[in-house]
Amino acid sequence: MKHVKQILVTLAFFGLSMSVMAQHPGLGGGNGASGTPYLIDNAAHLKELADYVNGGGGDDTPGKYYKLTADIDLGVAPYNTGAGWNPIGDYSTSSTATAFQGNFDGNGKVVKNLTINRPTKDYVGLFGYIDAGTIKRLGIENCNIVGYSYAGCLAGYNKAPTTMCYTTGQITGNRSYTGGLIGYNFAAPITNCYSTANVSGNFTGNL
Repeated sequence: MKHVKQILVTLAFFGLSMSVMAQHPGLGGGNGASGTPYLIDNAAHLKELADYVNGGGGDDTPGKYYKLTADIDLGVAPYNTGAGWNPIGDYSTSSTATAFQGNFDGNGKVVKNLTINRPTKDYVGLFGYIDAGTIKRLGIENCNIVGYSYAGCLAGYNKAPTTMCYTTGQITGNRSYTGGLIGYNFAAPITNCYSTANVSGNFTGNL
């Protein structure tokens, strides 16, 4: 009887664990495979991805594919009020669990009017912390960003190969590693990208 009780308790524990585990949001369609990527066609879908990664789903994103299917304007409430946009991948756990690690295809689309007002927060940008994967074919126009360290229009901290991306706007870092495209790039190739953003900070990066 004792063993039966232990089995029931174990099953109950695992059942509870499974019930509280968040599933990847469906976004605008797709299943995350390379041929059928998750589709993102509005600001709400982009926020769903940010909430999932920042809530601990980052380790579920390696090998997943994401694709923008429309231009997105973040210059509307609630994305431009208060602290503004909450970056995708905030690294709040100091682990990959809260870092983006997927493959993001901007599909030649543009994210407009990205607004972030987080002067005491590290890792700010459309993406806060990218630990793996790829980023490509994405434009970010008219960003207005204030952060602390590791601040960039596209990404605050980046480890992913990035190609055919550009940014425009204004970005301010209150401490260190601030860049128009990426605040701090860690040994990842950057090709066919540029930024015309105005950058200010105590120590700026070179991207």
